[in-house]
Amino acid sequence: MVLDRAPWVVVLAGGAGERLGSLTRGVDGVVVPKQFCSLRGGPSLLEQTLERAFAVTARDRVLAVVTAGHEVWFEEQLAPLPHENVLVQPQPRGTAPAVLLAVGEVQRRDPRGRLALMPSDHWFDAPEVALTALRKAFYGVDERHDRPVLLGISPDGPESQYGWIVSGDPAHGDTLPVRPVLRFVEKPPRDVAAALWRDGAVWNSLLCAAHAASLWQLCERHVPAVTAALAPCFVAAERCATTLAAAYRSMSTVDFSHALLQPGAAELGVVVVPACGWTDLGTPARVAECLHRQGATNGAGFRPPERRAPVVLAHALAVG
Repeated sequence: MVLDRAPWVVVLAGGAGERLGSLTRGVDGVVVPKQFCSLRGGPSLLEQTLERAFAVTARDRVLAVVTAGHEVWFEEQLAPLPHENVLVQPQPRGTAPAVLLAVGEVQRRDPRGRLALMPSDHWFDAPEVALTALRKAFYGVDERHDRPVLLGISPDGPESQYGWIVSGDPAHGDTLPVRPVLRFVEKPPRDVAAALWRDGAVWNSLLCAAHAASLWQLCERHVPAVTAALAPCFVAAERCATTLAAAYRSMSTVDFSHALLQPGAAELGVVVVPACGWTDLGTPARVAECLHRQGATNGAGFRPPERRAPVVLAHALAVG
């Protein structure tokens, strides 16, 4: 099912993947960012994310944010997208500039556009469950134009290495299951995580739906230095590489969750996603747990792209 009014989908694929370097390092010593790797053979995590994006909207309304220096991996995998929909950051500056680069581009092309954020390095056992929740989030965005809506993942345990979202009851008169965000709790101790789990808090996945204009305005309030640096990039009919390079040189690294979502909690909503086997694959232990859930045998793991062969196949199940 594709929404009647096609939104934009922003695929975030600019990370360096250093935390999983032990699992994705080739024989040449180069760490391949995990989004460009396949977990068990077949499509890479990025390619699977594109498939989810194409289930939501048309291909020409999917933007991918990548980083210069990763061309050897992303050029082939992003071939299904129009060339102008691949937004290349001159250098890594964290998730906030990556998000805002895409938000500004959506506003330039479609001032009234809606968008979804999709990190490209996550795994879902049941992606259709998350996509159903995303469509609900879009309808919630239409109902409350000023409020970006996050997708909070129903937890399967008291995980202390994820961020948690504490939510309230839906606002009076709202017809959709969008709850107000009360606060974020970032990587709490295990006893606190257990209490959050019992009290119905959910995991912060970074999946989000919003009107591009309202998300930009939220960023103007909480990360004004980033919006001020990037705003000149969208004045002309097309992005200027020189202007973009100057903007990135002027910025420090800014994390989207810490700098914007947490201080802006009162301005956000959340839709709870039922259990769907989600993980951010952020540590070797999470990779191993994910593979165990799928019944993988020992020796399975990340496979870097074959075009960089020969490579080392990571033995994820043997880790910790």
